[in-house]
Amino acid sequence: MADRTKFDSYVKEAGGEDSTTWQREYLTKFVTDSNKIIIPEWAEVKAKCMKVPEKGLLARFFLKYVGMDLGFKDNTCLLFGYVDFMRQKVVIEAEHVMKGEDVTSGSIAQITKDIELELWGKDANPMRISDNSDLIVLNDVLRTHGIAFNATSKDSLDAMVSQTRLFVGAGKLEIAPTCTYLLGCLEFGVWDKHRKGFAQSKKYGHYDALAALIYMLRYVDMQHNPVPKNLDISAPDLLHTIDDFAPTASAEGLRRWTSSTRSRLNSPSRKGM
Repeated sequence: MADRTKFDSYVKEAGGEDSTTWQREYLTKFVTDSNKIIIPEWAEVKAKCMKVPEKGLLARFFLKYVGMDLGFKDNTCLLFGYVDFMRQKVVIEAEHVMKGEDVTSGSIAQITKDIELELWGKDANPMRISDNSDLIVLNDVLRTHGIAFNATSKDSLDAMVSQTRLFVGAGKLEIAPTCTYLLGCLEFGVWDKHRKGFAQSKKYGHYDALAALIYMLRYVDMQHNPVPKNLDISAPDLLHTIDDFAPTASAEGLRRWTSSTRSRLNSPSRKGM
């Protein structure tokens, strides 16, 4: 009886069994509602945009980004990604979600440090972007913990969403399958009744990962070539990963890689080609 009561409460909160919210989020049906879906383009590209990041030799040079949407009652979501300059893609490789008492300036700073170190090492120097809803928290994260987030200005929500839609529709976004919250927000995110903001969801909250993505995409630089000009790498060798030569992808590993490349290029078999 208690289970039935709980079930009925979920149905009611979602707007009834015929509602888009109930069918999309609780029954996981794909229900097309072009007037409510925030990123309708995602349905067309998601199959090819969900993939495990493949970091090649040049990944160490790519520009890194962290996007954050702050919340307390709603989720605080952090996204970690980089621009793959060679393929002109933004790759989201990790996410972290927390809410309520777990959200402090200390926890934000520590989690950010830990994930950045795990993904990119200690010298990554990513650009970090957050919404500007709580400048006191951002200031404390900086002054107390030494982690700087740039507070983005919130222009027209429609304009920011449109920019993201164009980006997604062009196939310029790839997301690791482990980023389940972001993937769910992209697939199930809908506007509220008045189309003034994002709706509230029992399962995905305020679609906070989508907000974090929107903030990040406003600042990614797709034009800057971060690869050093004097790097001795030939085009065929870009297929090799640094991990083939050094598990830690260290500077020494890069030198070993370059030495190995030169040896192969100068080998008799290559000279006779």
